[in-house]
Amino acid sequence: MTTLNSLYSPSKFAAIALAIVLALSPIAAISFSAKWRHKTLAVPAAPVLSNLDLNSSTLSVGAQRLAKQLGLIPSFTRLEQLRKQVQLSKGEKLPLEVRQDLLEVKQEIMEKIEQTRLDIEFVQAGLSVEIAIQDELLHAFEADRDKRMNANYLWSFRTNGALWAVAEGLDIPTYNHPRYSIPSGTIGIVAGLIPSIFSIVAIREAKGGRYEREARPNILSKIFDYPPPPEMDFPKSVWTWVNTPIANGVSTKSRLGELIDRWTEDKYMQMFSDRNSRAQLDIITGAVRSRLTLQLISDRLAMLRQVSAMIAMMNRPLLELMMVVRGEKSTGLLKESE
Repeated sequence: MTTLNSLYSPSKFAAIALAIVLALSPIAAISFSAKWRHKTLAVPAAPVLSNLDLNSSTLSVGAQRLAKQLGLIPSFTRLEQLRKQVQLSKGEKLPLEVRQDLLEVKQEIMEKIEQTRLDIEFVQAGLSVEIAIQDELLHAFEADRDKRMNANYLWSFRTNGALWAVAEGLDIPTYNHPRYSIPSGTIGIVAGLIPSIFSIVAIREAKGGRYEREARPNILSKIFDYPPPPEMDFPKSVWTWVNTPIANGVSTKSRLGELIDRWTEDKYMQMFSDRNSRAQLDIITGAVRSRLTLQLISDRLAMLRQVSAMIAMMNRPLLELMMVVRGEKSTGLLKESE
């Protein structure tokens, strides 16, 4: 006769619970997969570029503004005047004074363009050094993090296997002691808990370590109005250019202002969300003693690379100005009022 205890024995409860879990697991997996499949990814906004067409016969608005910024408007005006004289000569030999003036104007413009290009390279060199330093720190932090996580995973596997082996060994019937259910169950519980603890520690280690570092100002100092080291300062031509609006007719904010707005809106930059937060800026610029973390280094690298890309864009209008010198473009609407 079936007793009440046999109907509700622990073994039957365990079997029923296992059957339910196995039945629901595929449904849960499909539901979880569908949830993440339809989840939108917050992709940072792409940088705004100025309108530029190398095939156009005239300068873009951005190149016109750069020419004005560099004080090249009079030189370009004089260059076009001299070229008109060349066209009107219809192949006749020009006076020596005109030819000399033409060479001098071209030389003057090219020297200014070359100086500006070297200004850009000066900033890019500083950025490259800083990026290399942060890259090295990132690799060191990642290696340390991976080492700690692997150690936790290794001990998790070891303890899990060893404890379950002991627990199952105690369940093997023997002649004198048919069953060690209590110690076996106890060790089984421990076998489940200890690997879970190691897994929790491993998840925590995934964020990387925290290491104190003395104040070390970086090249981002200038961008956030901190006094920069002399070797990390911006030449006047580059600093003026990044603080002027993009010539696209859409925004009146400066290039630098647009970039900082993108940083504050970027959900992946956890160390910088408020451009007016002195505490955040102190850490980002390295102005004070702070704790270096994997996230901080990653945010700095993203900022440095985006600043480098922004400054590299200055070479595009410079190319247009050089094309005018070579006669491949004309100044077009280049006027003092622009």
